[in-house]
Amino acid sequence: MADFNFYNLRMQNATHGDCLQAIRGQKIPKALGAKVTQRCVMRGIRYHPGFGVELYGLLPEFTRALNTRSIMSNQIRDINNDRPETFPTISGIRKPRYVGLFHELDLLRECHIAEEARENHHKAIYDAILRAEVKYHAMDDYTREIFDPIPGNLNGNTIIPLYHDIRFAIGYSPTLYTGIHWAMFPVSFELTEDGRMPSKVTLIDTCAYERPVVVQTERSCMIRGIYNNAIFAKWCSLQTDKHLQDAPIKAAINARFIMNGDLSRITADTPDAEIPYNISCPTIPLPCVLEELFRRQPKMKNAIARASILADYESVYDLVDANPDTILMRDACDSTNPHYLQDLEAKVLNVDAKT
Repeated sequence: MADFNFYNLRMQNATHGDCLQAIRGQKIPKALGAKVTQRCVMRGIRYHPGFGVELYGLLPEFTRALNTRSIMSNQIRDINNDRPETFPTISGIRKPRYVGLFHELDLLRECHIAEEARENHHKAIYDAILRAEVKYHAMDDYTREIFDPIPGNLNGNTIIPLYHDIRFAIGYSPTLYTGIHWAMFPVSFELTEDGRMPSKVTLIDTCAYERPVVVQTERSCMIRGIYNNAIFAKWCSLQTDKHLQDAPIKAAINARFIMNGDLSRITADTPDAEIPYNISCPTIPLPCVLEELFRRQPKMKNAIARASILADYESVYDLVDANPDTILMRDACDSTNPHYLQDLEAKVLNVDAKT
């Protein structure tokens, strides 16, 4: 077993192949200084039991990933209570067989637990928390901070397992509108899904909804909220204010409805500017939804193909027969199923041969 020390953290010359081996749990790169390399190693640790144990204690991020992997493997390490940055991040109480345990432990009605339960279709836990007169926030998923509970509401601020499974090409830095950076953009809306409507001031401050002119950053806040909160998307869809009639806003609303399985806003006459490309984050639609979407709006075949690659819906991907583009090629390269990349490369060769 190789020894690793702080000298490895000063080396930043890991290759693309080194990062791939780390992701696959095959080999730890010698050069661990680059952030992208560290993230590849952490991915390998979380998904491959026994990988990276030599790195315990080298970096808090590595230690935390190893602690998390141990608990998921039903092994309990001695965790240093004086090092909260190494505390593991796990999601277990949402499992259906743990519903009884949830009630037995009389756990705090915590909003993050409710959102985990909702995303994993465990209605009993979700309903139990939503019925509580007071719900609480006791953690911050983005900073991993745990604090004294404060009253709160469900607000789409939980990093659900789906977000951990979103993959990008090594070194790729996605824009605000695609993938996990979209999902984790640190803006909070207080239009809550459990029926509580606070002052509109927060919405005005965050989204500048009532300004005469909406600037791009404010529109981005609106779009982020629409993508990540179905109730906010529904509310926006019912408004008649001109600021919510912009094509990018309507495209985001359409995307959120599609991800929820509601295709009522999509017809053959839907304007091109209101047709979204990202319909796969933060939630990937079911295969049957994507098939019906293709029937209604064939122009969306590349968006459907992308969602199919990310979810590995091979039959849906074949059905739409998408044209190659750079995003599809990138996602196909990252997929564990070689079918998508082989198909896209063959189409590229056919185009080249014709020209």
